[in-house]
Amino acid sequence: MIKYILAAVIAAQIAIPGAMMQRYEATLQDGSLYKFKVVPIDPADPFKGRYVRLNFEISNWEMKYQSDDTLKRKDKVYATLNIGDDGFARIDKLHKSAPKDREYLKVRVQYVYGYNEENTPINYSIALPFNRYYAQENKAPEIERKVRRLNGIDGESSTATVDVRVLNGLGVIEQLYIDGKAIEEYFD
Repeated sequence: MIKYILAAVIAAQIAIPGAMMQRYEATLQDGSLYKFKVVPIDPADPFKGRYVRLNFEISNWEMKYQSDDTLKRKDKVYATLNIGDDGFARIDKLHKSAPKDREYLKVRVQYVYGYNEENTPINYSIALPFNRYYAQENKAPEIERKVRRLNGIDGESSTATVDVRVLNGLGVIEQLYIDGKAIEEYFD
């Protein structure tokens, strides 16, 4: 009896991470592609390893979103996406339940601010489900130096973008670009 229980526990320990990895791989293979503008910061964390932490322009304080209902801070909601005239992803609307007819991302409301005449919130700052681009240990410091030049920091102007694949509410970063070049090409 103990052998069967032990075998079931071992099978679960293998199956659960495998299913999680498969979900991300399926999103990268079959998900819709969206391009996001980003402001990268903090490429290293001594506890979590080397990565580039990404702040997304799309979740900016200035953004105004339509919503099905009044939302509160920390609400988990679904953001439908579209592509703007500049080719970058835009949030079209926030929903309390997953839309059936459109691609969406699961997001979290960080802040609610700005109210209309009926005292209903109209501005939401949202947290996207992806905010890290993991880099090789030896390349992360150089990536940080390059991306610090964004928006004129350090006297030079660059742009950073990411390609994100979206499928069934999950978003997975496919590639980080600086000035239109894939980050790997940038340092070859």
